[in-house]
Amino acid sequence: MSYASPRLAFFSNPVLRCNGYPCGVAAGQPKAANAVAAMEVTARQVAAFRAPPKPTPAPKAAPKPAPKKQTQQTTRFRATFLR
Repeated sequence: MSYASPRLAFFSNPVLRCNGYPCGVAAGQPKAANAVAAMEVTARQVAAFRAPPKPTPAPKAAPKPAPKKQTQQTTRFRATFLR
């Protein structure tokens, strides 16, 4: 990007025109400036910087507990009354 005034919202690219002038300097010329070409070269490397997360396996279903046998239970209560 240019730091000269006025600032333009374009990356350097000799193919584009900014106010009638090229927005960059073609490769092979002194002070070549083509940020768009540099981004095209490195785009895949930047995109692959972090590998996509591995999918997490689905949790295994817990085994169902065996049904409890129903038994008759007797509960005894003792009541104490205070006077």
